[in-house]
Amino acid sequence: EAAERADAELAAGIQNNLSYVFYKTQRFDRARVHAEEALRLAEAVHGVGAKHRDIAEAKNSLGSVLAGGGQSDRAAELIEESVALFREIESEGSSTHHIAFGLKNLGEIRAGAGQYQSAIESLEEALALYRSMRSPGPHTSDLVACLYALGLVHRGLEQYDRSLLFHAEALAVATEAGNGAPHPDTARALYGMGRHHAAAGDASAAESYYTRSADMYRELYGQANARPALGRTF
Repeated sequence: EAAERADAELAAGIQNNLSYVFYKTQRFDRARVHAEEALRLAEAVHGVGAKHRDIAEAKNSLGSVLAGGGQSDRAAELIEESVALFREIESEGSSTHHIAFGLKNLGEIRAGAGQYQSAIESLEEALALYRSMRSPGPHTSDLVACLYALGLVHRGLEQYDRSLLFHAEALAVATEAGNGAPHPDTARALYGMGRHHAAAGDASAAESYYTRSADMYRELYGQANARPALGRTF
């Protein structure tokens, strides 16, 4: 029985990892299949409604996948459940990055729904958690995404000083993490700066940042693949 339980836990972890791979490559239908299987296995092992990090991780993953595929309402429910679980089982910071990631995703979902104040609350809490880490390390891309989202929300509220603050920090963090080399996070942050300046009425600055972003995407993916990459970012 113990061996079967261990095998099921391992299988759930593998399904979760497969979901993440497809999620990062924008193949949300494939990612959803693996995320749903990860949650099914985790609940089979630990029990439906159990307070266990495997279930929390599986709900976080499935919620993220559904959000990426445009199913925002169900995604928000799952991520809220995941964050609540992680808060309950938090032990010496072991769940900090999971909570931050969930809050970032919630903020992005709420921003997309025009719920700007609620989005700001989630994103600012996520940002505080990312900053509390000694080193964001593998979570730097999520930190950049959080800053980018905060920039977009404040731009939507026409709070241009705040928008510029967050977009500029996103660009600085991405550039430093990539040691100045071309990187998707940097290209996205450049585009965010372009969006800010366009909304603020500075067409010249907007054009400059848009051009730098497009050039970097072309350098990263080649001319043929730059357009799809730009579409995913924007």
